[in-house]
Amino acid sequence: MSEITPETARTQYVPVADLVRDGTVDVVALAGAERGNLHRLRLLRDAPLGGGVFLDGRSCEENRRVDTLRRTALDAVQNETCQLLWLDGFSLEMVSAVASTVESWRNGRRQRAALETAVAKGELTLDQEVSEKDARDVASLHGVAQGFVPSRDGRCPLVQIYAAIRGSHASLPPPIHVELRGDEGGKPGSNVLAQADIPAAEFGPEPAYRWGTAELVPAPLLKKGQTYWIHLINTSHPDGNYVWRMAKDAAGPRGHAWSKRYDYTKHSWVFRVYLASEPSP
Repeated sequence: MSEITPETARTQYVPVADLVRDGTVDVVALAGAERGNLHRLRLLRDAPLGGGVFLDGRSCEENRRVDTLRRTALDAVQNETCQLLWLDGFSLEMVSAVASTVESWRNGRRQRAALETAVAKGELTLDQEVSEKDARDVASLHGVAQGFVPSRDGRCPLVQIYAAIRGSHASLPPPIHVELRGDEGGKPGSNVLAQADIPAAEFGPEPAYRWGTAELVPAPLLKKGQTYWIHLINTSHPDGNYVWRMAKDAAGPRGHAWSKRYDYTKHSWVFRVYLASEPSP
């Protein structure tokens, strides 16, 4: 249904607001409204009204239907005003992608909650970081890394980056592949200590930057005073890319940004490194 009312086509539209206001409809599913504020429809009357998103698979290229479905499902579940996702023109096999996408998003929420609990209990400590509050610059992932020096010996169970999705309007790009590497001559070495993927569901479309978590299993043991690198190998992808927030002139003796193309030695990416708490004596 459409609320567009061009002067030359007044008999070819459905007046959604009017139908809601006079109680003619109880449910409204809007195409292309994944990020819209559906509370506005409910304000038109006091009675209950279901508001959600409609996606027609026949409006998508056949080879991109599943990716479009995943992106729409993610947008819908992240929209607190959206109650329903209506689908038409998708096979049952394709629709199964909705469940996996929502579960990935829920896993991210559970992971963040578990992290907050572990920090509150003292099981994890934030050892190194560059805050997003002081960062104004961004750059795409084209083979980049962030160096850091731990303040003590300890196991590193996870690292976080502050990023967003760029250039993807219908589908989601592949996960961000994160590697924790040693140092070789002031740049990421070839020795991969640990690696993990951060799914696209952890991030929002630019400018909705969010923290994404790479859980490193098993957690590598880091040594005080040694340089390590959070290395992201992703390059441009047809379904979009990621942009990582960075802070200009934030480099210091405890680390700096690195790029395989540009000189970023005066910059730092926005990141966090957590270490497991030291064992009790």
